[in-house]
Amino acid sequence: LAELKKPGEKVFARLVHEGQPLPPGSKVGDHDLAEVDAVWCKWTPPEKFGNSSNEVLPRRQLNVKELHADSGRLDISGTFTKPGYDRLQLAIDLPTAAFGLGLRVLDLRQCGLAPESLLTIFEKLPSSLEELWASRNHFSLRVLQCLQQKALQLRALDVGYSECDICTPLPDLVCEKTEELILGDLNDLLPETFAATLAKCPFLRSLDICSCWRLLGSFGAIAALPELRRLKSQRVDVDEEGVNQVLRSCTQLEHLYLERVSSSGSIQLLAKLENLKVFAGQVATGDLGN
Repeated sequence: LAELKKPGEKVFARLVHEGQPLPPGSKVGDHDLAEVDAVWCKWTPPEKFGNSSNEVLPRRQLNVKELHADSGRLDISGTFTKPGYDRLQLAIDLPTAAFGLGLRVLDLRQCGLAPESLLTIFEKLPSSLEELWASRNHFSLRVLQCLQQKALQLRALDVGYSECDICTPLPDLVCEKTEELILGDLNDLLPETFAATLAKCPFLRSLDICSCWRLLGSFGAIAALPELRRLKSQRVDVDEEGVNQVLRSCTQLEHLYLERVSSSGSIQLLAKLENLKVFAGQVATGDLGN
C-alpha cells in the first residue's frame, strides 16, 4: 500500500477479527490480538469508480495480458482501468483461455462494472464455475437472465451491494448445492423473490440480506434453512414471530447479526443457540419484565 499511495493521499484501514470489524481507531494491541483476519482499505479522496462509498478492497490496476486462472480461480476484484481504457474494453479483452473448464471461482467484487461489461464476461462463463463473487457492480435483468441461461451449479453466489433494478431471476441462480448467498442492499429484492430463492437452496450455510428493507414480514422464510451458520440482517425490519421462527429452526447458527431483539421469548431462544459465537444487534429491554 505504501508503494501504491500517491503523495497527498491517505489510506484508511479497517481491522476485522472473527468476522467483526473492530471499532474505528482500534489498535491490535488493545484487543489482545496477535493478528487480524483482514484489512479493508480505501483511498481518499476517492476517484469516481462507480461503487458505493463502502470500499472494502484495495484498488489495483489490472494487466490483462498477464491474467490467467490460477488454480481454478480468476481474481480481478477491486481493479480499475487506466485513463482511456474503459471497463467494457477490459471485459472484452479478458482472455478466453482464462475461462476454461477448470475455472471454479470468479471474483469481480468492487469493479463497478456496467451491465454491458458484466454481460460480456458472463457469456464466457464455463459450466465448471462453483463460486461467483460479484458484489458492488451494476446488474440488469438481461445480465441476470444470462446467468439464468447458464444453469450454473453454484456453491456461492454474491450479487449484493449492487445496483439491480429487477431481481426476479434470482431463484434460478441458486440450487441445492448453494451454501453461501449474499444479497445485501438489493433495494428491489421483493418478499416473493426472496422466499422463492431460499426454497431453491435448502442447505444454505451463510446468508447476507443487510439493508434489504422490503423484506418486512418475510423474515420467517429463513426458518426453512436448518443448516444456516451465519446470518447477516442488519437494517432489516423484523417481526417478533419471524425472529422466533428463525431462532427455533436455525439451531446451528454461529454468527448472528440482527437489527433488534425485542421480547423475552426471543432472548430465551437466543440463549439456547449452543453454537453461537458472535451476536450483534439491539436488545430492547423495556418489555422484558423479570
